[in-house]
Amino acid sequence: SLGTYAFYGCSKLTYISFQHVSQAPSTCFYQCTGLVKADFGVNCKTLAGSSLAYCSKLTHLILRYTAGVVSIATNAFSGANFDGYVYVPKTLADGSDGVEAYKAYTNWSNLSVTFRAIEDYPEITGG
Repeated sequence: SLGTYAFYGCSKLTYISFQHVSQAPSTCFYQCTGLVKADFGVNCKTLAGSSLAYCSKLTHLILRYTAGVVSIATNAFSGANFDGYVYVPKTLADGSDGVEAYKAYTNWSNLSVTFRAIEDYPEITGG
C-alpha cells in the first residue's frame, strides 16, 4: 500500500510503476513536479483526492485495472492542468470497450484527456 504524502514533493521522480497497489491515496504524489509517466497495475481501482495534484509534467497515465473503470476524485489532478494521455485496457472484464467506458464515466468525462488503449501503444505502456 501507499501512504498519504508518500512521495510528496519528490521533484526528481520522473516515472512510477506500482503493479500491486489498490489505490493512489490522497496527496500520494502531490507536487511531484518532475513526474512524466505513472503506471498503475491491475489492482489499482481508485485515484483519490489530490493524488496527482501539481504534477505539472505528467503526460502519460497508465491504468491497467480491468474489472471496471478506475474511480477518480474530482480534484485528483488539481493544479496539474493534466491534458495528456490516459492508457486503459481495450476491453474490460465485462466485455465492454474500455476506452468508451472511461470517456463516459463521471469525473473522467470532465477532464480534457485523450484515452488510448494500452494494447495499441506497447512502446509506451510495455504492452
